[in-house]
Amino acid sequence: QSVVGEVAAVEIEFVELAKTLHDPRACEHCQALAASNGSGAAFGSGGVNENGEFAFAQPNHTQSGSGYAAVASPSSSAVSPLVKGAKWNSPGTDADHGNLTNALTYSYWDGTSPYNYTEGTRTTVESHGAGNQAAHDNVFSLWDAVSPFSIDKVTEDGDGDPVGDLRVAFTDGVPAGSAAFAYYPSSTATGGDIYYSTRIDTNGNAVDFVDGEYNWVTAIHEVGHALGLSHPFDGGSKDGSTLNLNLDFQRNTVMTYVQRDRNYTLSYNNVTGAASIGTTHTSTPGLLDIEAIEAIYGSAGWDYNNGNDNVYGGGADGFVALNNNYEGIRTIVDSGGTGDTLDASGVTATGSIINLTPGTYSSINYYATQADKINAVVTNGSQAAKDWFTAQLANLDALASASNSYYTAYTREAL
Repeated sequence: QSVVGEVAAVEIEFVELAKTLHDPRACEHCQALAASNGSGAAFGSGGVNENGEFAFAQPNHTQSGSGYAAVASPSSSAVSPLVKGAKWNSPGTDADHGNLTNALTYSYWDGTSPYNYTEGTRTTVESHGAGNQAAHDNVFSLWDAVSPFSIDKVTEDGDGDPVGDLRVAFTDGVPAGSAAFAYYPSSTATGGDIYYSTRIDTNGNAVDFVDGEYNWVTAIHEVGHALGLSHPFDGGSKDGSTLNLNLDFQRNTVMTYVQRDRNYTLSYNNVTGAASIGTTHTSTPGLLDIEAIEAIYGSAGWDYNNGNDNVYGGGADGFVALNNNYEGIRTIVDSGGTGDTLDASGVTATGSIINLTPGTYSSINYYATQADKINAVVTNGSQAAKDWFTAQLANLDALASASNSYYTAYTREAL
């Protein structure tokens, strides 16, 4: 049985975190140098240029409707750490879907369409796995769902017209220890561009972006940057604020690096006798990410799932089925309407905590006691396996102290 919660390290591989690394994208001196070479005025804390390391050239594409604009910091201390201070100007509304003059657009590098700046040796997304583009389209759809404008796909054809406002490619130029990076919104050629390290391609020709896995949450994170979201922990936001540590975890924001105890999955193989502990990664942007998008772009024109009687959890309408096999963390996005339902009837575990109040959490498919958890997973397991699970669960309980509790109204057993 899963014990789900916040997840995930994204851009940085934590095994590399302590290593000495000069990253020009994070170096104030390199960024200031870039700012002095024609990329536009630097702003934000420390003289860091929002446009990125090589933001010298002007864009060569003809897609319009998505210029650059500055953003004021919101008053909320939970949201302001996520607001970088840059946004896409006049990207339209949800009603502009298919209207490429107004909608914000994205594309995948086709291997030949020109870039006006250098970024290592680029390779196409699809060359690293057949179906990668289709999978990554779903990541863009997640952000489309929470944004008051349409994010539409355009196809590059080799001549640089059109290319998306946001462009996606792989490159060998990602610094060691990082999985990907993205440029914030700007009027330069780099603005909105997203790059994945060739090192994340470990699946051969299989799809690299799989819901719930590390590369998936990395992709959500990078698109967040391309839309104007900052890390909540490093003071890189418009006002230099950082998120309270009690809020800085994946259940709230995909822009965090924090990984704690609520995203572990305990598994036992009755055939091999192997027991293991794994990680469940989030499947969607978090609650604070959605609030940050609203703070940056407003909510006028947002109409995603605004009808009546939407059902979530039954496996229909593209939403995951909530049953005994469900292992995940996701945010339901519903912009209006009445009579909506969260369907957990497929769950036969001890119970679920369901709260339909906007901005609140629900826990689906939990077990009330440690014994229930162990017996559900290790039905036919050995005593050694049960002892292993007991020790793991005791460790998680120890981590969930009163000062580290996310559900103040419930005991650890109810998660």
